[in-house]
Amino acid sequence: MISKFKYMFSKKAINEDLKKVLFNIVTVGGIVGGAFGILISMFIGLPKVQIVAIAAALVILVLGLYLANWKDQVNLSAFLIVAVITLVLFPVMFFTGGGLYGGMGYWFVIGILFNCLLVDGALFYILLVLQIAMTVLCYIVAYLCPDHIILLESTGDVFVDTVQSLLVISLVIGIIVRFQNKVYKEKLKELDLSEKKANEAAKRAMEAGNAKTRFLAQMSHEIRTPINAVLGMNEMILRESDQADIVEYASNIDSAGKTLLSLINSILDFSKIEDGKMEIIPVKYDTASFINELYQSVARRADAKGLSFIMDVDENLPTAMIGDNVRFSQIVMNLLTNAVKYTKKGSVSLSLRLNGMQDNKAKIAVTVKDTGIGIKEEDRERLFESFERLDEVRNHNIEGTGLGLSIVTSLLGMMGSKLSVESVYGSGSTFSFVIEQEVADATPMGDYEKRIQESKAAHDKEDILYAPGSRVLIVDDNDMNLKVARNLLKICGIKPQEALSGKETIEKMKESTFDIVFLDHMMPEMDGIETLHKLQESHLIPEETVMIVLTANAVVGAKENYLKEGFADYLSKPIEIGNLVEILKQYLPQSAYGSAEAEVDDGILEFEPEDGDYIAAVEREEKEPGYDLERLKELGIDTAKGLGYSAGDEAIYFEMLSDFTGGYAEKLAETDRLFAGENWLDYGTMVHAMKSNGKMIGANSVFEIAKKLEEAAKEENAEVIKENHPQLIKIVSETADNIRKALQ
Repeated sequence: MISKFKYMFSKKAINEDLKKVLFNIVTVGGIVGGAFGILISMFIGLPKVQIVAIAAALVILVLGLYLANWKDQVNLSAFLIVAVITLVLFPVMFFTGGGLYGGMGYWFVIGILFNCLLVDGALFYILLVLQIAMTVLCYIVAYLCPDHIILLESTGDVFVDTVQSLLVISLVIGIIVRFQNKVYKEKLKELDLSEKKANEAAKRAMEAGNAKTRFLAQMSHEIRTPINAVLGMNEMILRESDQADIVEYASNIDSAGKTLLSLINSILDFSKIEDGKMEIIPVKYDTASFINELYQSVARRADAKGLSFIMDVDENLPTAMIGDNVRFSQIVMNLLTNAVKYTKKGSVSLSLRLNGMQDNKAKIAVTVKDTGIGIKEEDRERLFESFERLDEVRNHNIEGTGLGLSIVTSLLGMMGSKLSVESVYGSGSTFSFVIEQEVADATPMGDYEKRIQESKAAHDKEDILYAPGSRVLIVDDNDMNLKVARNLLKICGIKPQEALSGKETIEKMKESTFDIVFLDHMMPEMDGIETLHKLQESHLIPEETVMIVLTANAVVGAKENYLKEGFADYLSKPIEIGNLVEILKQYLPQSAYGSAEAEVDDGILEFEPEDGDYIAAVEREEKEPGYDLERLKELGIDTAKGLGYSAGDEAIYFEMLSDFTGGYAEKLAETDRLFAGENWLDYGTMVHAMKSNGKMIGANSVFEIAKKLEEAAKEENAEVIKENHPQLIKIVSETADNIRKALQ
């Protein structure tokens, strides 16, 4: 009983049922007041009917307390107390306890308060009206018919009855107000705590989102870089080899590699679909090349499983179209790879048919059909859900994330199309859609395989322009990046000017006018965006000058941000010759091009002296140190990676190694200065350059520690920086010493 009574007013009871605790407070207050009232009534000699009425009220209150706490009938108890006590017993006590000249009038207040606190719904309004009517009626009768009132015997009795009623009711109301105030403060405290937790959760979610964005940007860079190295080396094979079979193999590598690069970018950007940030970017593309890339990417997979891969391509398809060929390819590739994965025997077929043309737009009907396991009827609804894999027991040995069809449906929706599915479980499936593409060249494509063979023969000449009259400025704080860009531009007959900083860029643009300015984003003191804004404010960008940002950030959304800042376009690093040529073709004026009969560079990457002085070139070759590649490997340098970034040219690689060892001390001193001043912004830019240099020479340990510090600098995480900065100094110094040891 005692434990139950304690629980009735406990914090746990408040959290579980606040209304019941309020009921207990008011009811117990009424019981205490009633008991005190009986004593006072007996002391001042009130009529027995008054004492009986108070006793009856006490019985009702105790009964209500029992029903509410032991039978969990709070509503019934509240109704019983209001109906019986305030509407029946209170009027009796009023008329037998002095009427206008007693303390009973105050109890009408507690009756109305009880109703307001504890009775709900329509019943509350009914009882409230009855209470008000009963109170007014009692006072009217007492005023008009005083003979019906049993008056108290003396003024002292009136004083005692009034004071005790006033005190008891004031205490009850005070306790209720204090209790509610306490509960309010606790709830407010809980709300503040919940709000803080919600804010912390939102902050963590934002940080996680930012971390994801940084991860995607980093992964985009890390994955794209080796693929670009492969494609770059393969490009040289295509340009230099005269053997038909080698060119055939290299062409397939080029086709599959570019498709792989596109797909990696699309998969890395999948989260952007859910955020609504994925965009459709229409570009002009060659239809035959597009189809060939699909074929090359799937044919060997199908052949490896003993499947027939059937191509049904309409020769009337337009030769060139305008649309997002990357997303289009991703859609078809997802369908084809799924078909190959889930087909054990038989065939996989791809059909591309022209369904008509209207308003310069071609309707392309795409169908992917297989003789695989098919889809159960009950699994159809789950088919397009992210990370869902159907028939797991049967397909447990088949790799996959379950994202493919979710990506397909999302991308098709963005491109104004819809995927149709027909399937018979155990017999195979057919996926189809119709997509519109703008026509760039309406000439019928013909046999796509024949067109591909024709294009291979002229590959090394067709993809390169010759523009010796170009006025180009390259801006990058990294010497190695400048050399790579300079070398690629040299293939196109372009001799660029160079700048190492934003400040130097401003000075050069005060002195000269350029057709194109390639401006690196990440630079110390003044980054690329700040430099662009300064140039704009100073009106140093002529109308004919095109500003292109150079960046390793290839995540979807980055391009839009750069365009918003004022750049005309975007070129990702490491720079790929094909992308560079496209930018040059798009933005160079006609005056930049030399004679069509001019001799085109043979494409071999080499660094000649800029002044063209033969003697200087010989002297430089004699002075340029050589390195023992095997010794470098033993000392932990990844020479294969370094040579990959040097287009396979040892002379270029050795020059980059010399640059690293020659300039590292100065860079470390500057990094130390920024570290001591806790200038994390410029510190991050410095370690970003170290990260890039380390990667380009194959110093993986330098790359890793610099990358870690760059990320910490972006987050202004001083603790991580202070913990790892000494390690950076040590690793860079040791790497430079090791490179010197390999000098021949």
